[in-house]
Amino acid sequence: MIIGFTGTSSEISYTQGTALAKVVMHLEAKEAHHGDCVGADAAFDRICADLLITRHAHPGLGKPGKSSKRAYCGAEVIHTPLPYLERNRVIVNLSDVLIACPSGPERLRSGTWSTVRYARNVERPVYIVWPNGVVEHD
Repeated sequence: MIIGFTGTSSEISYTQGTALAKVVMHLEAKEAHHGDCVGADAAFDRICADLLITRHAHPGLGKPGKSSKRAYCGAEVIHTPLPYLERNRVIVNLSDVLIACPSGPERLRSGTWSTVRYARNVERPVYIVWPNGVVEHD
């Protein structure tokens, strides 16, 4: 099983992190792909490292002059940076399932929610781990 991940660039709560770890363990993944961003991506990377899952980091390519939100996770494989939306689609395309840790309800102009919508459009199963620890699965 190959897991793709998307999430908020804010820190996730203890409850959300605990639920995320349970989902990752349940899926018994051998490989994981994430966007190497601060916040949820970094938490996901730590969980996967603890579970000895091979980690692929896909850094986003921001606009010149913008501050970077890259976490520089210690993933085993670091891919060439791509523009954020393109990077997110690559993560989904390389994965069997997507896990998302949003900061709140679905909204437009959110990279996390855009990635979830894309995964659903290409018929990838999606697990949403809400800030309160509730997990929804398509």
